[in-house]
Amino acid sequence: MDNLTAAAPEAPSNALRCVNHPSVETLVRCSRCEKPICPRCMVSTPVGMRCRDCAQLRRPPMYDVGGRYLWQAIGAAIGLVIAGGFVFNLLLGFAGRSILLLGALYLFTGILVAEALSAAANRKRGPRLQLLAVATVVLLTQSGPLLALALSSRLSLNVVALIGTLVAAAIAWTRLR
Repeated sequence: MDNLTAAAPEAPSNALRCVNHPSVETLVRCSRCEKPICPRCMVSTPVGMRCRDCAQLRRPPMYDVGGRYLWQAIGAAIGLVIAGGFVFNLLLGFAGRSILLLGALYLFTGILVAEALSAAANRKRGPRLQLLAVATVVLLTQSGPLLALALSSRLSLNVVALIGTLVAAAIAWTRLR
């Protein structure tokens, strides 16, 4: 009966070990530097499989927000919170209790913040601008309640305003993706 038991298949003798994961056997080498790479380390390129170093994975320049452009976007965000908060609260008074006007106001606020920050950062996008846009939308749309909290130590929550702020922040986030 022992003669009939099948032996476990052995790995080919020419199997190599991945450079980054020594416990993983592989038959693939980088098409540029010839280092052995496993499926987790492979990057598919038009000229074959490459290691991460040879593939030179970089973010597109559109998403590289730093230095001067980031500071310009921060300056624009501060200006939007100060001037935009005043204008937003003024328009909020005109909108009154009209859900349609309130919805349009929050919608345009999210679009305006995203476009202004993108323009200030030379039409760039990415996670840094997304976070800045969300913070700007929250501070801009909730400037009235935050100012009331600072002056009178009382917080008045308006559910419709909070929902509008969430919608405006989501719009700004997705426009800068």
